[in-house]
Amino acid sequence: MHAIDVDFDSRASLRDALLDTFSEGGIFIEGNYDVTSGSPILVRVGVSGLRAGSFLEGIVQWRRVGAARTPDMVAGLGVRMLANQRDRFAFLQRWAIGSHDASGRLDWRYPYDMKVFLSTRGRGTGRVLHATVRDVSERGVMLAMPTKIASGTPLAMEFARGNDAVLLAGTLAWSDDGRAGLVFDFEKSDDHAAWHRVVDEAVQQFSDQIAPRRRLTDRPSIRG
Repeated sequence: MHAIDVDFDSRASLRDALLDTFSEGGIFIEGNYDVTSGSPILVRVGVSGLRAGSFLEGIVQWRRVGAARTPDMVAGLGVRMLANQRDRFAFLQRWAIGSHDASGRLDWRYPYDMKVFLSTRGRGTGRVLHATVRDVSERGVMLAMPTKIASGTPLAMEFARGNDAVLLAGTLAWSDDGRAGLVFDFEKSDDHAAWHRVVDEAVQQFSDQIAPRRRLTDRPSIRG
């Protein structure tokens, strides 16, 4: 999968780039990218001056290649969001007009996939749940889990790192059907260091996928 990092200069420019022509939502990404129509893509969307943003997964629906001699033909990609990304697209719509600033989102959340164990008192005592990490941030994690648990529930999350197991304590900040957000307590400095390594790995995975952006050439414009 290709990845693109987009930093809009204002909320207004983000608002203009959002596409409502698709039922799932979409976004126009300006620039000449080496990505073909039909390619799956991961887009990191941010706005200059704002601390956090969002990631969106989609399919490149069409590609427009600009040329230096036709400056009125803006090069870019039309990305159609996946059906399971509707809530993230809705977040961007609200965020673009400043109505979602009270969401409490303070850090970037990077896509990541990792199997974990959850329990109220640590693995080996009490009930153990299997869950899957979907994205990570400096302070917490979004989980896919089969059982809904009440917000405010203290939980322990255990995961493997090499030959070792890491156990982090936290509190469930929110929960809905199939998903939940866990905020870590970081009671020990070692806990924070262990989690920071996971976040660094997620950031690196995204960086390794970023598609190159080409300079404009003097060839005719086409739309793909």
